[in-house]
Parts: sequence; C-alpha cells; structure tokens
Amino acid sequence: MTDYPTQYADWQSRRLEALKAPNGWLNIIARVWLSEGTVTVGATQDNDIVLSAGPDHVGSLTQDAKGQVTYTPADGGTPQVLKLSNTSRRSSTPATCCSR
Repeated sequence: MTDYPTQYADWQSRRLEALKAPNGWLNIIARVWLSEGTVTVGATQDNDIVLSAGPDHVGSLTQDAKGQVTYTPADGGTPQVLKLSNTSRRSSTPATCCSR
C-alpha cells in the first residue's frame, strides 16, 4: 500500500491527464442548451451556434424527442450518437457540444 502523499500525487496526475484529453473539460469551447430539432455549429455567422474559434462549419447536432443527441460532421462523415452526462429527461438537455 502506498502512502497518502503518493496516492494524492497519482490522483492529481490522472486528473490533469483527463482534463487535458481531447474530450476533457479544458478543451470545451462552448456549452449550450439544446432543444428538440437540429442546429448547425461552426465559427461563421450562418450557423445556429457560432463558436469563437474553430472551423467555419463543424457540423450539426440533432436532439430527438427522447433527448438523444446525434452529431453529424459537416464533411459528410458518419453521424455519431453522443453520450451525454445528464440523463434526466427535460424539455431541453444541456449538451457540451464542441471541443477544439
């Protein structure tokens, strides 16, 4: 068994790694509330969600009646169902939409 200072240092290292990961909290550039329907995401003004940085057109987010959100890349890539941390059913679901 390791001592507390070593355990704490190990935890700090793992936590920092998780925060810096491509999908970690330090890479989030927008947090928006989504309603049922489809919105476009990107850095140009013709998007529904305008980012302060990133590609002109990232893609679209579609939320269905059950709160499931699907990301469809603007480049025509395969749509992906997003795993959201908030699973409670509401009229709107908070979704962190975009990472750098």
